[in-house]
Amino acid sequence: MIYLNKRIALSTWKPFKKILQTLQSFDLSRDEKIELPETNIYEFEELNHVLRTLVNKNISTYQQQKAFTENASHELQTPIALLKSRLDLLLQEKEVSPQISELLGGIEAPLSRLSRINKNLLLLAKVENHQYQSQERIDIKTSVENALSLFEDYFIDKRLSIKTSLDETKHINANAFLLETLIHNLLSNAVRHTPFGGNIIITVKDDNLLIANSGAEALNSQRLFKRFSTVTKERIGSGLGLAIVKEVTNKYGWCIVYRFQDDFHSFSVSF
Repeated sequence: MIYLNKRIALSTWKPFKKILQTLQSFDLSRDEKIELPETNIYEFEELNHVLRTLVNKNISTYQQQKAFTENASHELQTPIALLKSRLDLLLQEKEVSPQISELLGGIEAPLSRLSRINKNLLLLAKVENHQYQSQERIDIKTSVENALSLFEDYFIDKRLSIKTSLDETKHINANAFLLETLIHNLLSNAVRHTPFGGNIIITVKDDNLLIANSGAEALNSQRLFKRFSTVTKERIGSGLGLAIVKEVTNKYGWCIVYRFQDDFHSFSVSF
């Protein structure tokens, strides 16, 4: 009797377990409809109906937010570029007084930050909308070497000690621009948050990229990859660099891990 009751209970709750598994594996960012299992149990079918309605509303809201972000970023590009060009012209004027020149200089920095934020928001929207579909065979080591050459002046300005260990790696299939953006954002983050005269270590081994920099205390790993999250008191960047890194890793199924150990921050990407 007990065995029979157990069999009946397992059979009755089987649709619920399938519903739960479907919800756990559902990803809103994929823009896919949720496929819930059919059942002849009235209560579970009612649950399916409520869940479909709720999920469809969330999908619609998510798509609207993505469309708004991309459209707003597109619309802001032209006026921001116009403001920057007019500001540059004013700064070049010979008859501008020192006081006015100082005021214009004070406008230039926040305007440049606004421009970076807008470009990064547009990039995020494009990645989310799957607009970087082209792929090619890319050597990770070569990509890192190219990025390092672009950051040489920043290394010199902050007198940073750079140590590299770049082994021969396998080629990966990815969009060249997105991989370049990922590497640049991680290096930029390392340079920005390394103290003057500090150390940065870049390692490429097998299918793994590690970028580590010296620091005083661990960052808030719960907020690290969120957009506009504040993990330090500095407000130099756009607040979107690591969010873009995370979005790129999600796109290709790569894994990124942050650690703080022995006074070093490290970001490890497994391709």
